[in-house]
Amino acid sequence: MGDERFSPGRLLGFLREKKSLWFIIAALLLGAALMLFGGGGATSGKSSETALEARIKSFCEQVGGVSNVSVLVTLDTEGKVCGAAVVCSGGDDPVVQLKLTRLLCSLYGITSDSVSVIGGRE
Repeated sequence: MGDERFSPGRLLGFLREKKSLWFIIAALLLGAALMLFGGGGATSGKSSETALEARIKSFCEQVGGVSNVSVLVTLDTEGKVCGAAVVCSGGDDPVVQLKLTRLLCSLYGITSDSVSVIGGRE
């Protein structure tokens, strides 16, 4: 048939004539590469949360009457703490709940309704 309409050589010739298309193609390729390899937003955000949770866990375990601590935090898009949940032995005690809630509120500048402290396994 010999139809050369969609051949690679013809496409390259067209792109050479339209130099501005190279910029568009380069931008698309760069965007795709950043999405695949460079962004890391979700991954680094998750590792930030994990590191923060470990610090909070360690800090909460220093409070009297608290042991076996598990922590979950949520971060906003800027990486600031916007909520925290603590499950721990002793967490059913209202005094412990108040101590941990005040601790987290003062450390991270969040309101008490953004913190939940409950009892867990002994």
